[in-house]
Amino acid sequence: MFLQHKNEIIHCNTIVELAEQFNVHINIARDIHLRMCEDNQSPITGVQRIQRRKERKQWFLDNHDLLLNSAKTDKELALQLNITLPQLNKAKAYVRKQLGIVVETKVPDYDWVRQHQYELENLERKEIQKLFQITKGQVDYRRNLLKKLKQNET
Repeated sequence: MFLQHKNEIIHCNTIVELAEQFNVHINIARDIHLRMCEDNQSPITGVQRIQRRKERKQWFLDNHDLLLNSAKTDKELALQLNITLPQLNKAKAYVRKQLGIVVETKVPDYDWVRQHQYELENLERKEIQKLFQITKGQVDYRRNLLKKLKQNET
């Protein structure tokens, strides 16, 4: 039976798919795949996966302009490339790292928090929102910064 499906076994994407396709245990599927690949001197699934990963990373580097300088939103770009948003973000991070591009991270405004410590501790959220014209999330964020500052001081 396995000799009849030799090409399918050699060119399978994953051992799990192979095991499900032929309704055999995964260890048997792995052994058969390895034996068939060895007989035909073709790469095994793991080597194929590594090669596809290298090709994909090279494609990302070759198309770094599309990934980093695109006028499209991340969502549109992910749809165009047929990948998910997390995959797109990882690809962008990989390209930046390979090209030596450093992205500046925003440093929290500890000075503002220290300056308005009294208000953050004693006023209600809605009062702080009105006073400083900030959102509920910004109030919570700044209160958490204040907590972190206090913990670091002790």
